[in-house]
Parts: sequence; C-alpha cells; structure tokens
Amino acid sequence: MDRALRPSRLDTLPNSPSATKLFKHWLRTFEYYLNQLPQKLNKLKILTNFVEPDVYEIISECPNYEAAIQALQSVYIKPSNEVYARHLLATRKQQPVESFDEYLHALKVLAKESNFKQVSAIEYRDEYIRDAFITGINSQVVRQRLLENSTISLDEIFSKARTLESAQKNAENYLQYNTSDTTVAPITKKPKQFN
Repeated sequence: MDRALRPSRLDTLPNSPSATKLFKHWLRTFEYYLNQLPQKLNKLKILTNFVEPDVYEIISECPNYEAAIQALQSVYIKPSNEVYARHLLATRKQQPVESFDEYLHALKVLAKESNFKQVSAIEYRDEYIRDAFITGINSQVVRQRLLENSTISLDEIFSKARTLESAQKNAENYLQYNTSDTTVAPITKKPKQFN
C-alpha cells in the first residue's frame, strides 16, 4: 500500500470559512486512498479512523459508509449563492500587487463558484443583463437584498427591485409627511413679562 496516498485526518469543522474547499480536497484524497486498499475492508471503520472526534459526531450513528459520506457532504458542502458569486466575478478588479497570472487565477476560481451551465443565447443574455443590473444599480440597500437570492431570473429580480424601490419611496414620503405635520411655527413676538 502506498503511504503517499494516505490522507490526513479530517479535522476541519463545518462552520469554518474554508470548510467546503478543505472537505472536498480531503474527500478526494481519502477516496484515492480507499481505492488502493483491498475491497473487502470495512470502509466505515477506515473512515472513522481518518476523522477527528468532533467530526466523528456527525457520522457516529450512520449504519454504513455511504450514509456517513452523505452525512458529511450535507454538513460540509453548502449550496453556493450563484447571484452573489457572479456579482463578485463581475466586480473583481486586479489588485495593485497582483500579476496577470494571479488575477486570471482569481477570476477562474470565482467563475467556478458562479455555477455556469450550458444555456441558450436568450438565457445567457438575460443572465448577463441580470448581473449587470445588480452591479449597476445605485442603491446599496436594494443591491444587498437582491444578492440574498441564490438563484433568480431577470424578471424576478426586476420585480423585486421595483418593489423595494417603491417601498423605499413610500417610506421616504411617509417620513416627509409625518415630519411636516409636527413642525411648530416659530414664535415671532416676545411674550409680555409681568413684574
């Protein structure tokens, strides 16, 4: 058995910022390692040996290897927010100390998280307009609310943006109306003083 393929123990907790990336790498190395072992070995027992006690808690009640891997994947692999990932990709600028190679690599990493798939020209156009719309709007509040959606169509995003814009204007009008009613006229004459 090749010791070079032996993976390290999975010790990353699911709430770590880089948990998904580290877990995917660990799982790939663990599967390479398993493929080198005789098939008759108990994979669940081997898996248990390659996780830290805190991680073991996630799989402790799983009846078999497949269920344990599924449990780990459900905890470690979070669904990506496609809309936010594309916004990051569209707005990413080259850093002053970053070479072209580093900048291109950063863009490729962001593109992976953007969940690009084969679509028709019309769908591609609508997605591009959606992404440009989010990037170009002036209101930070509306942009933040739109980026909360993991996947959303151009029509849905436009409808939501109009609703948010209308709510913002209504709130401003409400505040303006309420403050004008409570304005007190200034006193122009000094009151008489009695001795």
